[in-house]
Amino acid sequence: YQGAVGVVLDSVKIEIVETTGNPVKAGDEGLLRVYVGKGKDSFGGSKFVEGWFETGDRAVLHPGNILSILGRRDDVINFGSFKLVLAIVEEKLLLYRGLADGAFLAAPNQHGINELHCFYVTNDLFNIDEFLQKLQEFPRLQTMCRLLEIPRGPSGKVDRHRLMEIHTAQK
Repeated sequence: YQGAVGVVLDSVKIEIVETTGNPVKAGDEGLLRVYVGKGKDSFGGSKFVEGWFETGDRAVLHPGNILSILGRRDDVINFGSFKLVLAIVEEKLLLYRGLADGAFLAAPNQHGINELHCFYVTNDLFNIDEFLQKLQEFPRLQTMCRLLEIPRGPSGKVDRHRLMEIHTAQK
């Protein structure tokens, strides 16, 4: 199974739920939460609800209790009925030969509606006309920002909090 991380032990209580907290059907994708027990809510803030730790991971529980982690909740952006997985569109963006690196960020506008923003690092093959043509493949794109480097954490993942700081500073 894609993203499989192992078998959930019988002694570990998990649920895969919708954003509303309702369990999904067996084998469907949802959000992972782990039961840690009542009374443990106080040390974790909003990630704990009635003894459940909400990990923020998108997951699937397969037959045989095999758990797959598919990514982070904040890496999937909802635009009405249209869902955008940032890692997938970033892979698509990086197929353009003129980029050394790139990332997307969804940020709410003044009405609270998410808009898509592109951050990119160019290489010697960069051509603005080709790049603008490539960006037409990404609906709902509002802004583009050229950077010297894409901020990343120690694991190499895009640091979206830092991108949000950059985005906010440019307004």
